[in-house]
Amino acid sequence: MLPPRGQPSVSNGLSSFGILLTGRLELRNDLLSALSLGKAGVWDERYFVLTRKGLHFYVKTDAADDVQGRDLFGQHEGSVAIRAMRKVEASGADDDQRMQLAFTLQTSGLGRDYTLRARSPELFQRWTRIIAWAIEEI
Repeated sequence: MLPPRGQPSVSNGLSSFGILLTGRLELRNDLLSALSLGKAGVWDERYFVLTRKGLHFYVKTDAADDVQGRDLFGQHEGSVAIRAMRKVEASGADDDQRMQLAFTLQTSGLGRDYTLRARSPELFQRWTRIIAWAIEEI
């Protein structure tokens, strides 16, 4: 089912395959951020694919890397099932403009929340709205 009028739109044509949204976001590396002395933490760019079943993230691989285990988007690094997602919320009122583009995906039963960061306010709005819509649809 597609979002009703007034709700965020999904990627044209891809939704019939179960893909709602794709694109690059930054994922906060919690372990390295905890060890880091910097306030902003450590961020790694990943390619994300939001489907009707979950959010999948991929790491870019070199063409020379072994092709076994690679997916169309790179090496699959992890995923979060939609049914395990509780909510998505903006991470912060911070003086750092980049942190204003961060949002946290809260999960239940996984023991981990995911902090992601978009490259622009438009992407931030798009990702947070479509993820929130997907969570509500479950």
